[in-house]
Amino acid sequence: MWFLIRVALAVVTSFVSLSYGSQSVLSAGDHHIPQACNAIELAINGDVYHRRTSEYNDQQKDYWLLQQAKDYSPHCRVTPRDAKDVSIALKLFGKHQTPFAVKSGGHSFLSGASNINNGITLDLSRLNSIKLSEDKQSVRLGPGATWKEVYQVLEPLGLTALGARAGSVGVGGFILGGGSTWLSNRHGWAVDSVLEFEVVVYGKIKTASSTENPDLFWALKGGGSNFGIVTAIAMATHPLGDLYVYGQSCPQESVPQGLKALQSFTDAGSNDTGSSAIMGVMFTPGQEELAAAITVVNIDNDLNAEGLKYFTDIPQFHADNFTIKLTELSDQMSQYADREYRKIKFSITVHNNATLLGHLFEELENLVRDHDLDDMLALGTSFQPLTRSHISNRNNALGLSHVTSGLMLVSFEIYWSDAANSTYFEKLSRNLHDKLCARASEKQMLHRFTYLNYAASWQEPFSGYGTESLCKLKDIQKQLQRDEDPMGLFYGLMKVGKMLPHDDEVCG
Repeated sequence: MWFLIRVALAVVTSFVSLSYGSQSVLSAGDHHIPQACNAIELAINGDVYHRRTSEYNDQQKDYWLLQQAKDYSPHCRVTPRDAKDVSIALKLFGKHQTPFAVKSGGHSFLSGASNINNGITLDLSRLNSIKLSEDKQSVRLGPGATWKEVYQVLEPLGLTALGARAGSVGVGGFILGGGSTWLSNRHGWAVDSVLEFEVVVYGKIKTASSTENPDLFWALKGGGSNFGIVTAIAMATHPLGDLYVYGQSCPQESVPQGLKALQSFTDAGSNDTGSSAIMGVMFTPGQEELAAAITVVNIDNDLNAEGLKYFTDIPQFHADNFTIKLTELSDQMSQYADREYRKIKFSITVHNNATLLGHLFEELENLVRDHDLDDMLALGTSFQPLTRSHISNRNNALGLSHVTSGLMLVSFEIYWSDAANSTYFEKLSRNLHDKLCARASEKQMLHRFTYLNYAASWQEPFSGYGTESLCKLKDIQKQLQRDEDPMGLFYGLMKVGKMLPHDDEVCG
């Protein structure tokens, strides 16, 4: 769907006018925040940028979601140079009782995930190192690096790491949310290839791996930013040469056949772990009907891969196939001025059934038919197979390791430009989410899992991990608080995109 959305946005000629760095007025109880900014500036090797400076304004623009850039204005932005700087900053946040947010790549769909009004934003963009081990079996990444930068370093050596499809996505948030990649059908979630985290926990620099702080290591593999600030990630490398890509655009009438093909692909996904497939359906004002696109990527550059056979007979407008490097493909996925639009995204997970997927597609058709979308730029839905080889028998916090058959990740996103329309499109998105869940629940095919990286503000992804995983995450967090932060300073001050739920009714 990214391809479709970006093509649609490329032809939009009326761009919004941006005015970054809007000022928020400090309330009577917030005057400790400037003191924290000044104290951190004196204590760290990194930089502190204050409002009305060019550096501050430049960093405020560096968000993929327009809401994050326009609707939030921290009192200052702290840019650490290493884990020690992060540790010092966290201690001073606690001392001065200063709320803060953390940004790595700034690519989140969730408004307020990595920026804050008043308070302080901890910007990890300078923690962007990429260091390959001597034996080339692993690579150590800073959370502020982008995946395109990672691919550019590894690609000449015939290697890669499990990273985002769009090269502009940052390393940190993508990994902590799980990370679905072109290589996931063979190697699992991106987080399944993590060997070690360096993480600042309530001011202390810790290593988390399978042998050192193993509970913390497990919790960071899908638990988001609830356990500390990750300052480095060591990942296994994987061999990778050219990719073979097959793509086709289809009329609306071909969507049911495309969904049947996706079901077959997902069921048989473990037989061709080199292939991944995505189907996107999109609409822009002025279109007479919805349009669809199917993309299949084979990481073995196999023109005759088994996974391709499910899609080649679908009626289409156009089909293409080509060989490409991952860096170039990731760059194409990041094209066009996406940062200039407001966006909402949500996802649900359902059991793999083409009839059900057709019902969900009908809800999208109803939305386009029944609602005023003239002020919208584009909307779309994507269907992403989660094959059994992708999600099963993985030692992470996502709660899917015992799944015995493939699932389908269904996501929806909408783009618009005028802030005055935000409430309308937010309500429209929430209503569509509820209808999709209701349709899936009627057929007893709604799965509890919600992908953290695609979760909207009203969704509770950690509850979707299942009781066992959720309660283990909460137990680990409570233990860290008892041992490292008995006053609860960190948990109360850090504003992350998604917090573990406070309600203890489930876990006791």
